[in-house]
Order: sequence, then structure tokens, then C-alpha cells
Amino acid sequence: MNKFLIFFLISSLQLSHGIVEAQWKPEKSPTGNNLNAISFTPGSTGWIVGNRGTILSRPDKEWVEFQKPTAENLRSIYMLDKTNGWAVGDNGTIIHYDGTNWKSFTSPTDKDLLSVFFKDPDNGIAVGELGTILTYHRGLWSVMKNNIKGDLFTGFFNNDDVWIGGGLECIDFAIRKMSYSNGAMTPVNDFKSIGAVNSICLLSPENGWAVGSPGILLHFDGLQWEKAVLNDEISSLRSVFFSDATNGISAGYGGTLLIYSADKWTRENPGTTRNLNGTAITGNTYYAVGDGGTIVSRNLGNKDINGNLSENMAEKIEVYPNPCDEILNFKIPGESFFPKVKISVTNSNGQVFLQKEYSNLDGNQENQVFTSGLKNGLYFLQADIGNEIFKTKFIVLH
Repeated sequence: MNKFLIFFLISSLQLSHGIVEAQWKPEKSPTGNNLNAISFTPGSTGWIVGNRGTILSRPDKEWVEFQKPTAENLRSIYMLDKTNGWAVGDNGTIIHYDGTNWKSFTSPTDKDLLSVFFKDPDNGIAVGELGTILTYHRGLWSVMKNNIKGDLFTGFFNNDDVWIGGGLECIDFAIRKMSYSNGAMTPVNDFKSIGAVNSICLLSPENGWAVGSPGILLHFDGLQWEKAVLNDEISSLRSVFFSDATNGISAGYGGTLLIYSADKWTRENPGTTRNLNGTAITGNTYYAVGDGGTIVSRNLGNKDINGNLSENMAEKIEVYPNPCDEILNFKIPGESFFPKVKISVTNSNGQVFLQKEYSNLDGNQENQVFTSGLKNGLYFLQADIGNEIFKTKFIVLH
């Protein structure tokens, strides 16, 4: 190996040693049908609905198909708790989960329903095509009469206020605020927009977000909706979700995905170009679902939004000697006990040369990978721990 190449490799190592990559990971999906919405119960049990009546649940570590009571496309889902959930879809479809099974529920409309949301177990709303608005009050769904002719794509409760968003022809507003009381709603204010609003999330009466098309990302300050400032143009967005005022996610066409943290939106690469239709956050894990059975997730863990380690995770994977010849030693930082760690060695093109799984690995325990069969060059040691990926560079020099 010539001196220039050795210098280049060592320089690269010094600049990037201990990189931590927080990346989106595809989750195994039991279906190829388009997935349209995702919701989690407070106990972190996940539910997903999609086309052809698809219902997925994740009671443990994997998504599985659940028995379905309909073959209609399901567009939206809202879980109140582990024994009470609702989903809606095409041709007025309404289904209810009672803790054991999903069952068809009597619907007062045959119009496509595109969004469902509940204030509490006795009060909910559903909206859909041609201005359809349904209210749920104490066991009964009813049609609300209104003068809206455009399609309604989203509905959201914020205390006693209901926010709905829509678009297309014959509709002169994108967002409408309504007052709710005992199953009845009264219009309060209309907010016009140049496009269609597909999803709304209100965190308080003075703080809300809405997304739509073409490339619409709006913020509400209690008085008006204004376009959020982004560094580049975005495709149309289909869904927005916030777990609290500082942590949010939005996704849309062509794999467009945005994460909100530290008072700003950051665009991320979910590893797919399929349309993403639904989003959710449970704990530290962010989810997006979409066409072709797509399910992607990212665990932020103890990292900030840019993938940097927080102070209590500031240590790096230790590798030595570096450069190495026949053996590379490594240690996972911390005193924790890791039930499962997957180690892989790749080159800069992503070609995998070694993969090995370790069980019951102690933090700071010395482990080894054999590098005698590798050619001279720059490589990456990657450790998959749960939903987090740690990566560091090393050099092989025989």
C-alpha cells in the first residue's frame, strides 16, 4: 500500500471516528397492500390499517395480520386504549375494536370516510368525501348537515374545538374550526389556503400544525395559519403527528419525511421512495407507513435530531489496534447488559464481509472480529443494538 493511501485512510479515520448513525429501518410487513394509517394505544400496542380491509397489529415485536370484518379500503384509525378503537374507510365503512375483535358498526352514510378522531369514549368525529361529517355521541353515529361540497381529509379534537381540513373543487377553505358540544358542532372560523389540507394536529389552542398539497406545511399560533420555513421544496404531505410540543413527524409522497425537534423541521431519508400515508410516535420511536405494505421506524433513543450522542452516551465504540492486521478488538460503551447485538463489517460501498450476533453481551467487554481475510483498505464496524445503529471506521493494513 502506498504512503499516500495510508495517509488518506488514517486522515479519514481521524475525521469520522465513532460516527453514530440514527437511521430509518424497514420493519417486516405481512402484507403488500397499501397502508394508510397507524395508531398506538397508551401501552404501545400498535395498529395499522390499509387497503382491502387490511388490519395489522403488533402485540409484541412483529407486525401480524389481524382478522378483518371488511374488504373495503380502510383510511384512518384511532385507538382510545387497548380495548377501544375505531377505523373508517370507503363506502361509509366503520369498524370498532372491543379489546378482542374488530366488528362492523352501523354507518349512517355510504360516502368514503377518510379520517376518524375521538375526544373521549363517548365523543368522536369522522369526515370524508363530498363534505361528509359524522359525529359519534354515546354509541350512535349521526350525519351532520352542512354546506361543504369539497372533500374533507382530516378531523381533529382539541378540547371542545374540532378542526377539519379539506380541499378540491367547490370548497373555499382548507381548514375550518368548529365548536363541539354533545354531538353537535357549530362553525367558528374558516381559514383559506391555496391548496388542500390532508392532516391536522393541534397541541393547544395556540399551537398547531397542518400539512397537505402542494407541499403545504402550516403552523397555527392561535390567530392564523402561516407557512413554515423550510430549507428546500417538499412534495405533498399526507400525515402529521406530534407526541408533544417538541417532537413531531410528517410524511408524504415519494418517501418525503420530516422530523420536528429543537423548534425546526429536518428532512430525513426513510430509505424508500414509496408514498408514506400515516405517521405516529410511541415513546422514542417514530413510525411511518405507506404504499406496498411499507413500515419504517426510527428510534431516537438518547440522540438528538441530528444523530449526535447526548452527554450520557458520549462514549464511542472502541476499536483497536487501528490500523489492524489479523484481529480487530472492539468494546461497546457503557456498563449495560445487552441481550442481543449484531456486528457487521462492510466497506465504503456497503458490501458485507462479516456478520455475527452476540447474545448476553456486557458493556465494555472486549470482543474480536478476524480481519486476516480482508484486503488492505478502509472498513466500517457496525453494531445494531435494538433500534439503534452505531458505526465506526477502521483500517486493515497487512
